[in-house]
Amino acid sequence: MQPPQKSRRGLWYALGGIGVLVVILIIVCAVLGNVIGGKFSQQVTTGTHVTAIHTGTGFNENTGAVEGEKSSFKTGDTVWIVYTVTNPDKGATVVLKLYNDGTYESSSDPVDLDPVTNTYANSVDVEQTGTHKVEIYYNGSLEGSITFDVT
Repeated sequence: MQPPQKSRRGLWYALGGIGVLVVILIIVCAVLGNVIGGKFSQQVTTGTHVTAIHTGTGFNENTGAVEGEKSSFKTGDTVWIVYTVTNPDKGATVVLKLYNDGTYESSSDPVDLDPVTNTYANSVDVEQTGTHKVEIYYNGSLEGSITFDVT
């Protein structure tokens, strides 16, 4: 009588199980890497009159364009908030309010608007790290916002 042959199925099942665990571990590490050290995602909202908002390192008064557009800055940088106001009401004004991680920091003086569609810019020097948010109020009503990151 011959001895029974050893099955290698158990070995393949074990190797397959280890392979599945390795794949799951890689996926978990990738997800945690994006959550903990992931890239900042800029949030922008606009309204009826405030129709575009951008952040950057400068503003070109001749073209009305933001220069060096980006969403992440370093402490000590000057951040330009460039926004377009479409069809403003006669005598309308805009006020910008700055928040850092949800805490109010400052606001701009009221900006008197031209009676036609135009692009405007305000700058702010950022001294603290965190997620900053600029809210734009058109005649006292919130009409737009943009976030940017400071490291």
